[in-house]
Amino acid sequence: MVATIKEYVEELWWLFILQGLASILFGIVALFYPGITLVALVVTMAVYAAIVGVIDTIHSFSSIGKSKSWWFSLILGLSLMGLGIYLIRNPSLSIGVFIILVGTVFIVRGIFDLTAASFFSGGGGHRWLMAISGVLGIIAGLYIWTYPTSGGLAFIWAIGLYALFTGSMTIAYAFQMKGVLDEIKRTLERTSGSRIAHGHR
Repeated sequence: MVATIKEYVEELWWLFILQGLASILFGIVALFYPGITLVALVVTMAVYAAIVGVIDTIHSFSSIGKSKSWWFSLILGLSLMGLGIYLIRNPSLSIGVFIILVGTVFIVRGIFDLTAASFFSGGGGHRWLMAISGVLGIIAGLYIWTYPTSGGLAFIWAIGLYALFTGSMTIAYAFQMKGVLDEIKRTLERTSGSRIAHGHR
């Protein structure tokens, strides 16, 4: 069991780092380039969705037999890749359609994070990070849906702030996973050392 957890964490923690970096870069573009055109924002969102989709898909295949939520991650990853391809092929779509798509992505991502958090046993910090990220995703998506005409700048800021925050949370979660891996390694080393010591007696 311990070896399985160790293998799972070793394979996946760096994927969360990549996903977090992609979110942060997308958030920086949205926040620090407020004059960005709709076409440029759509293309940026397309690249972001495609990257995160690929990472989620890899994550899902790596999680088969190790995580109960692997199938949900696969569906989300394929959907995001499909969205990225659609946006790249249709960069001049209307602002109304773009708002609906972005809101949907945030809400679905939030539901996924909440669902994934529910599969963790215990009350570890990683579970709470995913749960908070999920709640924020749903709130951000509903805000974008509810107030689409509150101003183009407000819409972009909502996207940017959410991307920055969830990116930071994802990276924090990744390092927590790495910490778990290091602790497992130390436990295995102590166990092996104890067995060797008993063998010499």
